[in-house]
Amino acid sequence: MVAEIELKAHVKELDVILSNIRNTLGVSQECFQEKRDIYLTNRISEPSVRCRLEKKGLDKNDLKSTLIITAKNKLSKNGIEENEEFEIESEGKNFETSVEMFKALGYKITLLKEKSGYSFMYDQFIFPLHIEVLDVKPLGWFLEMEFTVEKKLSYDEVENLKKDLIAALHMFGLQETDIEKRYYRDMLNEQRGMNYGI
Repeated sequence: MVAEIELKAHVKELDVILSNIRNTLGVSQECFQEKRDIYLTNRISEPSVRCRLEKKGLDKNDLKSTLIITAKNKLSKNGIEENEEFEIESEGKNFETSVEMFKALGYKITLLKEKSGYSFMYDQFIFPLHIEVLDVKPLGWFLEMEFTVEKKLSYDEVENLKKDLIAALHMFGLQETDIEKRYYRDMLNEQRGMNYGI
């Protein structure tokens, strides 16, 4: 199990945000990435399962594919998520087979999501901060930031990580008012005007 503390915020001036991130001391070289997510739900149980095909690399023309299967216990307060995450990884070539396996077990596809953009790491906090600037189709560009920690966190540790997220938000030129409190799932369902985003 991994503890995950994260937020996402709307990006209105993409070039400005990218420049702010790239010029911050302690930010790693960026990677380009594409993510294709299929969410599947068994109506008997929660949470849903996400099968992700992630392509990532320094060169857009040479991306490595990875399959990531995830289930999360989610909690969101004021747009900052505190999640328990259970995840396994495999080679990207197993993506379609994994989706079909869940369907054979009675799971139904409930949401499709595609994101692409830039990924960075920032190493000036107690834990490394993963930063992404992503075009979430058709919702637009977002700044996503998360701490993932492979241990049980105390209340004080969680609160300190939340403060670090807000500090990073300001450092990169955004404000609390830019934080999006809704889940992408809800935004996509609203955008598409039908249940489950299909």
